[in-house]
Amino acid sequence: MKNKRLYFGIFLIVLLLGGLVVYEWYGAFKKSRLIEQGVYPKEAFPITPGTPAWQVPLLTLLSYGQKAWLCLLIAFLVAGAFQTFIPKELVINIWEKRARRRISLLHSEVLFFLSAPAQ
Repeated sequence: MKNKRLYFGIFLIVLLLGGLVVYEWYGAFKKSRLIEQGVYPKEAFPITPGTPAWQVPLLTLLSYGQKAWLCLLIAFLVAGAFQTFIPKELVINIWEKRARRRISLLHSEVLFFLSAPAQ
């Protein structure tokens, strides 16, 4: 039962990330075709030289939100899938092994630099 749940979680995560990649690549491909034809897409929140200074941060945030909402949504869905379908013990086990290697590597590097003679 746990293996089926784990495999379903991995499948769901790959499906979400794959869908995001296909969507983003399609949008970039479509935009590049329009630019090749000489049609430049309009910005929903344009910042022009006449824009008041107090509106620039607001328009920048709105523009970012318009472009990044899908990526943020997918990130939260993937995090939820990780928490729901992948056992916590498995994640801790994998990261714990990697952390020990990183800490020992960092420790050896620090010792190397500390033992090097000063010039």
